[in-house]
Amino acid sequence: MLLPDNLGIILALLLLGTFYFLWYLKSMPIYWDSAVYVGMAKYISSFGASGLWEGLRPVMLPILLVPALISEADAVLCGQALQLFFTIGSILMIYVLGKRIFYKKIAFLGAVLAGITPLFMRYSSMILSQMPSIFFGLLAIYVFLKGKMFWSGLLAAISFLFRFPQGIIIAILLMILTRRKDLRGGMRFLAGAGLLIAPFLLFNQLKYGSFLEPFFAANLAVHGNYLWLYEKEAWFYLAETMRQNLLFVFAVPGIVMFFVNRDYRKDARIILMACLLATSGYYMFLAHKETRYLMTVIPYVALFSAYGIASFFRQKSQKPERNMTGAAWSWISRNYWLLLGAAMLLLFAHDTYKDMEYLPDFTQGDYLEQERFFRYFQENPVEGQILVTDPRPALYVDNLLIPCYVDDCTATYETYKNNISGIVYTPRSFPCRKDDERCRAKNDALLIRIKQDNKLVFEKEIFGSKMYAFISS
Repeated sequence: MLLPDNLGIILALLLLGTFYFLWYLKSMPIYWDSAVYVGMAKYISSFGASGLWEGLRPVMLPILLVPALISEADAVLCGQALQLFFTIGSILMIYVLGKRIFYKKIAFLGAVLAGITPLFMRYSSMILSQMPSIFFGLLAIYVFLKGKMFWSGLLAAISFLFRFPQGIIIAILLMILTRRKDLRGGMRFLAGAGLLIAPFLLFNQLKYGSFLEPFFAANLAVHGNYLWLYEKEAWFYLAETMRQNLLFVFAVPGIVMFFVNRDYRKDARIILMACLLATSGYYMFLAHKETRYLMTVIPYVALFSAYGIASFFRQKSQKPERNMTGAAWSWISRNYWLLLGAAMLLLFAHDTYKDMEYLPDFTQGDYLEQERFFRYFQENPVEGQILVTDPRPALYVDNLLIPCYVDDCTATYETYKNNISGIVYTPRSFPCRKDDERCRAKNDALLIRIKQDNKLVFEKEIFGSKMYAFISS
């Protein structure tokens, strides 16, 4: 029966969902990337009359927010609710996929291991592309294993259009079809993927004059002027994985068992291993490293960790002792997955509750002053375009915004200075190395030029850095 068979994961999802929702209710500030996606949604829904546009971003998340804007709902609130849905959905997909590839015990442990990871909690209410891309990527793999190649290709394309590196999944699934010599399945898969990717490439050609411009722009962004802020050791992600969840260390014996048990003869487990190695390898060798990039690897790490834990208990249970201790261990070895899952969930609930107690109040102090700054042109509206060095005004105004942080801001200012009505300028958007006097001089020269050409209407130090608003003279 469905309920008893899946009761453990249902209860786990209810508990995780409860705490994720409590976290979601906290008045969290909206961060840079989230504001960009809302701004792009405004740009799409207004046909370029408001919001902002960044060519380096995948388009699926902004498109997902468009209905909220058209219906005049709160796009931020809707976006956060969608993130919560995709987070819980991703945990459920880890369970469903784990059950399909392994069996219920491993599926349950893998879902719980991923669900209690701080990264999943932290980003469950942020409007970012990781969670939707994870959900659709895992769903694409599951549908592939069910033999529905067209729909698998379509879902894999959706995952890719949320986050470009998820194209790894498309490549791996095509590799499996090639290995099977399944030409018909390959054509169906490509038809499904092409149904969405082809229009995206055509849009790029029409808008930028190049089918691949967003990929070039994204590559430049992660290897550009501020790469030094994100350069870390090659083993950064390995250490961060262990820091997120110590039980992820069991991924090592899980990977070993993949070869010991000759799982490389099973397509489903090959896909899982290939996704783990290819995705983690891509981010490991990418010079730009951030903890949040680890999120798309966590589902695979969690399932192999669960596989390692299950293998450990299976080995122990095969050597029973005929005494009370042996009987107790035999019982534990049969029910370890429920005991361990319950213990992890209780510890997660306790730690989450304590963490929420220590969160700062985002409705006062510099957090409040920063929000007031980004709302300046909402409360003091101007007609026409606004040049911004931070995307967060897109949350509050309906003007067309000119991003002055993607390319050289000095060149962007010179291009648009006669066609803007306001400027939101934040010097901290242009960090410099400690010994880079040339960088500081360039930033100072730009601020002086803006002050000379425009009227200063707001100036305040917030979080240790000045923030400025100008209107055209």
